[in-house]
Amino acid sequence: MKATGAAKATSVAWLVTAALIATAVAGCARGEAPYATPAATASSRGSSPTPETGPAASPPEGRAPATGSTPRATARPSAAPAAQSPEAAVRGLLDAIDREDYATQRLYSSGPASALVFVRDVIDQENSRRGASTDNSVKVVEPPKVMSSDDRSARVSVKAGLTGAVSGPEGNLTSDDVLEGPVEVRRDGGSWKVTDFVYTGGRLSENHFEMGARQSKEGFTLTARAALSYKKTTVVLIAFSSDGGETAPLSVTGATLIDAAGKEHTRNQAAFESAAAPSGFFGFERVEGRPSALRVEVKRQDKPRTWTYDLRT
Repeated sequence: MKATGAAKATSVAWLVTAALIATAVAGCARGEAPYATPAATASSRGSSPTPETGPAASPPEGRAPATGSTPRATARPSAAPAAQSPEAAVRGLLDAIDREDYATQRLYSSGPASALVFVRDVIDQENSRRGASTDNSVKVVEPPKVMSSDDRSARVSVKAGLTGAVSGPEGNLTSDDVLEGPVEVRRDGGSWKVTDFVYTGGRLSENHFEMGARQSKEGFTLTARAALSYKKTTVVLIAFSSDGGETAPLSVTGATLIDAAGKEHTRNQAAFESAAAPSGFFGFERVEGRPSALRVEVKRQDKPRTWTYDLRT
């Protein structure tokens, strides 16, 4: 985002708390991401969670932590036209990345590409909420060119450098990534959408797993929607919702990802959208292949509980 607004927390009745476990911010000096989760509180009735003061989210690709301002909304329609060709979808996505226009990025993406857009969006929201400004820029090295196509799908060659710069009260950080082809583009209704590409050396679809693990506990439902691994990170996309009735605060105090071999990986990052039913992600050191389970530690009325989700289906 090119600019940030003034900080003011909204009042809340529904709450999820993501209490933070962070690695040292000293990593910033080495160009590494200092991992931390946002703090937010809500009860099981009401509207959006209110972020509390705490460490900011910092992305796996090396963005800076931040503190203090109102998040921008993401549940908004894009004014961009539907992409009428595969090249238009790729150009539209790159232009939207350059402008930090996540509504348009979502319009022009689906599948694994959409999962990465979502993660970058939530991270930028969290940094904005905590007072940092983000400036993304895109340099197209090889313009989009259709390699092959039919009525429903196409493969497009392209190469573009993506540079992100985040500045905030806790420091400044830059990241450099490469988006390149072959880019997979599919027709979805009346528009072409980017579904897959190579991101800094790794093809997204090879490490993207759709999920539907859902469990309701004590008035709250957590749904694990997908897992995506890229660069040195694995993220599990999750959504919280309230089943109503209960009003005691729920605090998410930790999360553990279990890989196919049974090895446990402790959460090192998390971020959530500010919404009536928050969506977001837990981040871990990279896990190869499909994770087998997610264990979430929560606290309710000062009593710790552990919820486990099977991610194999």
